[in-house]
Amino acid sequence: MNGLKLPTTGSRRSASVISTGLALCFAATVPHVAVAQTEFYNLDSNRPLRVEDALPTPRRSLDIQLAPLRLDELSGGTRRWRSDPKLSYGIAPQTELEVRAPVLLVQPRGGQAALGLTSLGVGVLHAFNTETAFLPALALSGEVLIPIGMLAPPNGSYAIKALLTKTLSVARVSVNASYGTYSVAPAAATSAQCRLAPPGAPGCNGQPSVPDVPCSRVPVATSMLGDAARMFSESAAGAPLYSTACLTSSAAAPSSPPSLGERWFAGAAIDHTFALASTLVAADVFAERFVGLSALVDWTAELGLRRQWSPRLVLDPGVARHFAGAFPSTAVTLGATLAVAIDRHGA
Repeated sequence: MNGLKLPTTGSRRSASVISTGLALCFAATVPHVAVAQTEFYNLDSNRPLRVEDALPTPRRSLDIQLAPLRLDELSGGTRRWRSDPKLSYGIAPQTELEVRAPVLLVQPRGGQAALGLTSLGVGVLHAFNTETAFLPALALSGEVLIPIGMLAPPNGSYAIKALLTKTLSVARVSVNASYGTYSVAPAAATSAQCRLAPPGAPGCNGQPSVPDVPCSRVPVATSMLGDAARMFSESAAGAPLYSTACLTSSAAAPSSPPSLGERWFAGAAIDHTFALASTLVAADVFAERFVGLSALVDWTAELGLRRQWSPRLVLDPGVARHFAGAFPSTAVTLGATLAVAIDRHGA
């Protein structure tokens, strides 16, 4: 990521975000070594990378992801905070059940913040085999996003993902590919200034949301247009209208974006394990496209680690750079996973 050019606007803030993320990564390696622990070896989605491995949560084990936090610093000065607590349970051999509840806070520069639950995700992952010397581990997962919360889109959506993981002599490689749908909240009518502006003009297409929940609602008054946009952000009753808040918002006319569409995702990750230190270092790069919402493909690179802090607790800090597509951004993440073994007597 060193060769990437950061945006001119807010570049110092982006550099500060990256520095903070690297400091978190270093701090996570400071505590004592946790010997003979293996929970750190499991690369779960967004913990800290978007690309995950093909290893499910062990049977009768409950992983509690303790309100992980992600901060994105966008090129226009907007910040978005996201907490994505999740439970994953090994419900059967090679099969896990997941439930997560993403919460989003959008802080536009000079505008009003918006906070709310964006959806409820319910998913399942099944591994078809255990990795051998010749065969990679293969798995298939699926998730349904139920529109619940103040920032939820109007319709539900789903994603189906194929996962492959192969351990080589010096590193482990994971490849993910998924296909699904997205939902957006229809935008309110925009001003004449926006209609004359080029596609993707700041403030005319809403504020970015989050990678895996592409669109939600925030008040139009939080856009970057200034006083002109605020004039058009109030209805006759004085209540704020709502605009589409998308990660890739260089859409068609902002007054009539699609409410439903197709999406795809593909990425690869490489990781290396320091077994005696119970630490895994990983990096990935992935592409994502929301068909009909944007003509651009979004590209992101990430770097992170997983550190076994104690026999049950794993920390996973990371940094990310959305370097191509709409609304480039820099992000830092910090999460923790608590692993709990659940015994079912008589099973």
